[in-house]
Amino acid sequence: MARLRGRFFARPLPGGGRELFRRGRGGPSEDIRYNTDHRHGGIGLQTPEDVHLGRTAVLQAERQRVLNAAYGARPERFVNGTPSRPAIPNEVWINRPQDIIECTSISQ
Repeated sequence: MARLRGRFFARPLPGGGRELFRRGRGGPSEDIRYNTDHRHGGIGLQTPEDVHLGRTAVLQAERQRVLNAAYGARPERFVNGTPSRPAIPNEVWINRPQDIIECTSISQ
């Protein structure tokens, strides 16, 4: 039942997701959807594809333009002042490796 629960809460897949249901979880279509559609909070609400292809600066500028327009139209809705887009971090790690000291020469 746990495998099915995720299907009911997820967005609809192309073709109804029947091929994924038959094969089980995963597959190329799931990877493509994850990398192109899913916006990650850890990378400034961008998709991994946008970050990899270097589109973040343009998208962040557009996002800020939309936020500024929304604030200009209805400033009373923004109780914390002017909204700002989420920042994109310089580095993102799942498990940051420990610092490694490299030896440039071996003395005997």
